[in-house]
Amino acid sequence: MKLQLYILRQLVSACAFSVGGLMVVALPGIAVTTVHKMPHADIMVLLKLLPLTLQTLVPYVLPMCFLLACVATYGRLAADREWTAIQMSGTRPLNMLLPAAAVASVMALGTFWMVSTQSPQMKERLRELRVQAVASSIGNLGPGRTHMKLGEVLVEALWHDPDTGLLHDVYVREPEHQGRPKRDYHAQTASMRVNNGLLTVEMTDLLSVDPEDGSTVMFEWIGFDYQLKDQGYVPSIRPKFLKSGEIRRLLDAGEVPSGMRDRYRFEIHYRYVLSATYFVFMLLGVATGLILRKGTQLGALAVSSGYGLLHYMLNMRLAKDLGIDGILSPVVGAWTPTMLGLLIAVPFVHRALKR
Repeated sequence: MKLQLYILRQLVSACAFSVGGLMVVALPGIAVTTVHKMPHADIMVLLKLLPLTLQTLVPYVLPMCFLLACVATYGRLAADREWTAIQMSGTRPLNMLLPAAAVASVMALGTFWMVSTQSPQMKERLRELRVQAVASSIGNLGPGRTHMKLGEVLVEALWHDPDTGLLHDVYVREPEHQGRPKRDYHAQTASMRVNNGLLTVEMTDLLSVDPEDGSTVMFEWIGFDYQLKDQGYVPSIRPKFLKSGEIRRLLDAGEVPSGMRDRYRFEIHYRYVLSATYFVFMLLGVATGLILRKGTQLGALAVSSGYGLLHYMLNMRLAKDLGIDGILSPVVGAWTPTMLGLLIAVPFVHRALKR
């Protein structure tokens, strides 16, 4: 038990180090992309968006971190002759895989929970954050020339007065919505605010232009409301944006269109496959560490990274081609790359444990 706890501590530390290293590499690029998408948004909105972006990477990055951690942990045992001492003590080498299996199980359960219940809600959460971003961007406007697209509402102003919150010499395009035709406005001043997802634009001393026929009308004041959150929103029926429970319910009730049934079944099993990846990577990582780490550390890590990339390429392309295009059933197609990985990993780890 002491040996297994020792390996478990080493493995958890290696996982934390791998995750931290990849975060250091990935976060700057993700942060720049986030700021580019919402340049005027408040820092709190950007901080809420970052976890959503990272959440899309977890099912792919976390297994890679676990793979590298297995290579580093078991490779160090081999390099320091500790693995040889374990074998000479009469301990069954297979028992030394229990710490890795425990970590893999915890990560697999967490990943399955995420891809089944949290990731499908991403689209809805992004819509809510976009509304918050619009509200914060209006409040964070600096002085000078302004150009913004708020949903489908286009706003351009020659200058903005941060003291009064008014835009001066403004062009506003109101999109067609709620029975109102599309209109262009050239106003002396304009003010904007957002309340519960409703954008309100008020303008003074303006010229209203019909973009269809060019007719114009003068107004002293005019305003309109535009629903940012729900405008044109149609809930997606793509299985990617449905929770696993919703997919099962629709399949059992026969409410899935005939052309989408294979995609729904495939999506259910693909989420299981993403969780099962940890066990494939566990076997490959342990075997690679024990066999190759006696040579060079970088070589073992490079080889294991190649395993991971190849596995994901097969999962993303081969599994979908086989399971969705009708060559195999959705269940068999989804699991084919994982089964191939196990067919390679099991003999590989058996050889490593017998060395």
